[in-house]
Amino acid sequence: MACGEGTAVIACSPRQVLEFVLDVERYRLADRKIGRVHWVRRDGNHGQVKHNGRLLGLATPPIVLAFTLTPWSRLDFEIVTAPWPLRGFQGVFTCEQTAHGTRVMHRECFTLYPLAGLLDPLFGAWLARDTAREVTRIKRLLEHARGC
Repeated sequence: MACGEGTAVIACSPRQVLEFVLDVERYRLADRKIGRVHWVRRDGNHGQVKHNGRLLGLATPPIVLAFTLTPWSRLDFEIVTAPWPLRGFQGVFTCEQTAHGTRVMHRECFTLYPLAGLLDPLFGAWLARDTAREVTRIKRLLEHARGC
């Protein structure tokens, strides 16, 4: 399993941060692992998204993720279907209101099939860097655009 994590304090409300993430077309500007978005289906606090991916800069076939929103503190993603070599995925955003904005923590973990798992050290190092940078890009996009 390869995991990455990033945190930042963003000058927005927790709701604004989590709604930004759920706007997958906008969010893909921060998460460069998301390719073409095929669809997003949302029914209240639950839904699914189907999109192509990019791992280590390489295009991948579509993946379907389910999400659950716990207003306005948490957003969880987990794999529904994915192409080889991806066997599992879990992602989470947590948001905590502070005096200076919202403390956002984002963690994502990918599980590769056993043979592909030989790439775990390389993939894990890349994912650790990418996830931390992703949170920085979220902060920049939201604060710069004054989307908050």
